[in-house]
Parts: sequence; structure tokens; C-alpha cells
Amino acid sequence: MYILSTRSIKPDANGEYYLFLCQIILGTPEQIAQGARQYAPSTEGFDNGIDDNENPKCYIIWTANMSTHIIPRYLVTFKVSEPIDCKFSSKLVHEIFVSLS
Repeated sequence: MYILSTRSIKPDANGEYYLFLCQIILGTPEQIAQGARQYAPSTEGFDNGIDDNENPKCYIIWTANMSTHIIPRYLVTFKVSEPIDCKFSSKLVHEIFVSLS
């Protein structure tokens, strides 16, 4: 599930908002315990952190990997007449990426 909200961001002078859609390279994940204050992988064998090995819902990209594991693909520009607070599924996000490719 993804959440889009315009309440925490400001539009530019033309009233436009910007949203980057990025490709994430996950590599080898390491399970991180909830509430852990881990800011890097425990060993060099892990590329990122996840909350649950079986059904991950939260992914952590370590700072050292941000420039190589997060790849901006599209910049979406939009205007709205009133604030947005919406949720949409990962299936919809996948369909958007496929349609843009």
C-alpha cells in the first residue's frame, strides 16, 4: 500500500507538485528488529533492511547504498484543486510503471 498526501509538501510558484517514481534495487535483505537503531548492515553481505523476511512491508535502503540502489526513473508533475490524502495499491504502482515503459 502506498500513500500520497499533499499536506506535507508545498507546491511551486505555478501550483505544481512533483513526485519522483524510483526503481529500487533490493539486493540481499537483512531482517531488522522493530525499534532497532541500526543504521548500516550488520555485515557486508547485506544490501538493505526489511521488517519481515516472509512478508516485508518496510524496506530500508542504507545511506551508503542510496546513490547506487535508488534510481529515479520518472518525475511526475501535477496540480490539485484541494489537498490530497489517498492510498493506492502496489498493483496500481506496477501498472503505472509498465504503462510508462
